[in-house]
Amino acid sequence: MSNKTIHFKTEIVNGLCPECDQDTILISVSSDIFQCTNCDHKLEQRINGKISYIPVVTNIEMIPELKLKS
Repeated sequence: MSNKTIHFKTEIVNGLCPECDQDTILISVSSDIFQCTNCDHKLEQRINGKISYIPVVTNIEMIPELKLKS
């Protein structure tokens, strides 16, 4: 087994999910994409004077996938 280290940068924030309309915990899956822990809906973070979370309208396959090398 090798001694390689993997670093993840994940943000955990409180927010209102527009899909399930609940105050919930949102976990980042990329720098501007968050996932609701209540309904698993993916949201895009927008900053226009205030932080808003809107449903992701892009293709889910555009989110980078973590691939580990052995």
